[in-house]
Amino acid sequence: MKDNAPPTWFSPWLYRPGWQILATQWLLLAGLALLLFMLFGINPWRHYQTLQQQRQQAEAMITQRQQQLALLPELALLTANLQQQRSEQQTAQRDLASQLYQLGGQLLHWQQQEQVAQQSVVMQLEFNRLLALLAEMPANSRIEQLKITQRPEGLVTQLRLQHQQKVNDE
Repeated sequence: MKDNAPPTWFSPWLYRPGWQILATQWLLLAGLALLLFMLFGINPWRHYQTLQQQRQQAEAMITQRQQQLALLPELALLTANLQQQRSEQQTAQRDLASQLYQLGGQLLHWQQQEQVAQQSVVMQLEFNRLLALLAEMPANSRIEQLKITQRPEGLVTQLRLQHQQKVNDE
């Protein structure tokens, strides 16, 4: 027959009060849970914290962008100003073409530059009529470059015009 006696290291525990045994069990369970958390829970927790920080940074950036957008004029106002500037440019272009035609000149080349308010114009016109055309230029047009060359067919003028915006006092 076998001896069913408990091991010798276990016998002092049998004589301890119940609360000490229960406290020891809870401490062991808590240590085991802490160990498992350290092994499996720290990385997801750090990842969660990183995601939280990124979310907070994104929210701050969105708030900053919204404040910047609030300072900008409304799209309808910008569209209206742009249409007005385009119509003024088209009017100035028609005025220049009609003035050139009235003075007996000939438009050889016209090109809108990359910048919206800049144009390159090549025309053939007599010198005294060129002076009259330049005197009648709109006030919002500025000549950036003027080149006059004599060709067998007549005097050829190259202009680079810059149309300036009118400042509204509103």
